[in-house]
Amino acid sequence: MNLQLTVTPFPKAGDRQISVSTSSEISKARLFHPRRRAAFSAGTYEGITNAILVGHSYGGMVITGVADRAAERLAHLVFLDAANPQNGQSLVDVALENMVYCRSTSRVIAGVEFCTWPSADVVEVQGVKDPEDAAWVLERLTPHPWKANAQKLAFRNGDAAWTVPQTQIVCAASAPRREVEKLTALSEGRFWTIDTGHNLMITEPDVVTEMLLRLA
Repeated sequence: MNLQLTVTPFPKAGDRQISVSTSSEISKARLFHPRRRAAFSAGTYEGITNAILVGHSYGGMVITGVADRAAERLAHLVFLDAANPQNGQSLVDVALENMVYCRSTSRVIAGVEFCTWPSADVVEVQGVKDPEDAAWVLERLTPHPWKANAQKLAFRNGDAAWTVPQTQIVCAASAPRREVEKLTALSEGRFWTIDTGHNLMITEPDVVTEMLLRLA
């Protein structure tokens, strides 16, 4: 797996923004929790401390796992319409209805099962309706390895992940399916909604940025 780090200034805040990505979907499927490993490795080898981790969708699994392993390096977790797993849960456990739909699209390539194959329907389900934005998203979508969705998160450090302050930024449509009271308590009232679809950083980038800057 080739780890790629992208470091750019965050608008107006003067801090660094680091995006972690892996170059191979096949590698992601075969490595144990590769995204969580990549994010943790980035923090370890880049000497990052006081970090704000932002996870969108499945990214909620990633940032929760990293918080369990490296809470002392983190200043805040931001769940951007993201999964909110507990110890021992997978994305299938957290979002069963969505995962049933995802697996209905699965195909096996080189012995690895992939789901959520790029299509105009997937883009629409994610709430991106502007034609120009939809074309931009569709060009960049990749299928997801099913194993990642089914892999259960295993905490190593008890309740360490919950010692990191957190904020929930969710699309209005998903809010009723969430444990709003519990998440509002965990986030100390920072349960913020945006009236848009799942890919809210695409459809409402200015609103998302303004919310993130409140936490910078």
